[in-house]
Amino acid sequence: MKLAVLASRFPYPIDKGDKLRLYYQLKDLSKVFEIVLITLTDETEDLEKWKEEIRPYCSKIHTVHLSKIYSRVGVIKSLFQKEIPAQVSYFYNRKAHKEIEEIVKLEKPDGLYVQLSRMAPYSLNIKLPKVIDLMDAFSEGAKVRSENVSFYLRWFWKREARLMKLYEIYLASRFDESTIISQLDQERLSYVNEDIKVINNGISEYFTQPKLSQISPEYDLVFVGNMGYYPNVKAINYYQVEILKAYKKKNDNNIPTLNIVGPSGDDLPISYEEVTYSGWYDDVRDGYYSGKVFIAPIFEGIGQQNKILEAMALGIPCITTPDVAQAIQANNNEHLIICRSAIEFYNAINLLLDSTETRDKLIQNAKALVLSKYQWSSINNNLTNLITTTIKNKNT
Repeated sequence: MKLAVLASRFPYPIDKGDKLRLYYQLKDLSKVFEIVLITLTDETEDLEKWKEEIRPYCSKIHTVHLSKIYSRVGVIKSLFQKEIPAQVSYFYNRKAHKEIEEIVKLEKPDGLYVQLSRMAPYSLNIKLPKVIDLMDAFSEGAKVRSENVSFYLRWFWKREARLMKLYEIYLASRFDESTIISQLDQERLSYVNEDIKVINNGISEYFTQPKLSQISPEYDLVFVGNMGYYPNVKAINYYQVEILKAYKKKNDNNIPTLNIVGPSGDDLPISYEEVTYSGWYDDVRDGYYSGKVFIAPIFEGIGQQNKILEAMALGIPCITTPDVAQAIQANNNEHLIICRSAIEFYNAINLLLDSTETRDKLIQNAKALVLSKYQWSSINNNLTNLITTTIKNKNT
């Protein structure tokens, strides 16, 4: 069977969550389907090189150019509309729409797999069996953000949360099947469709088979993530403002060192001498290994945080928040430590830095969880079966 896959970003290099998810899905879907990949992109310089990384999994690769200028105009236009969320308008262009419909008409696939609600407008008029990967509960993400931004942006994010909720409900009636990244996000979207299927993210062998020559930790703590991503920026700000404040309140001068691994953004948090921005390592595993404990005070993220799974797979004990842990079905004091406040983070950091026994227990249990539940091959078997069944049911 031939499957057309519609995506808003080219799935390489793997530097964002949606690109990571699609890259590994394509690897496994290509074992069953002839894949026709159709993606939007605003890149030109390295695109041909990136295509070589994806070509083994696709019979055809079609890239549709969408400039950032058009995207920004789309957001402005959305402010004068009553139905379409800005994050959907950002990725929509009429010329691109026409081009995508022509590609689908030419390729004659048996079905469509659409990644993210932002790509839904390009597929709604195509009469084929359709599965959409909502991935995250974006309406919930906008709602949380509206509660944490400055007052002059609050109206925008409240509006975005309301429109996104209505749009998610609308999409449930236009696709044969919908998928989501975690059980927590499934519960958040239960008002949309109680039959949304959970398709988790997985971990590649790159992380489950750690390096033989492992570097020694140079820092007490480590965080890995793109600092152009709002929840990551907020997490590091929380660490530098709230958690370090707890050390001052306790008159504890043993402030841990923190290494932040990943690309920097335009809105970098304030910085202290104990906090280092290292950028990407040539081997990201060395970035993880640079710290004794992985810390992720993420209170505003949605979906599934692969950084936690990667740290767990590499044998680094983790401290994080309730929603992050729930999204990967990890238990407090068994697989990681869950914290709800700065003082809880303070206590957890000191515990893990001081207690080898506690660290070893978490490492052992966390690795077992990752290996039993988060293997891409078994996870993507469920996706393959869902798409196959959907196509067969619609065509009989």
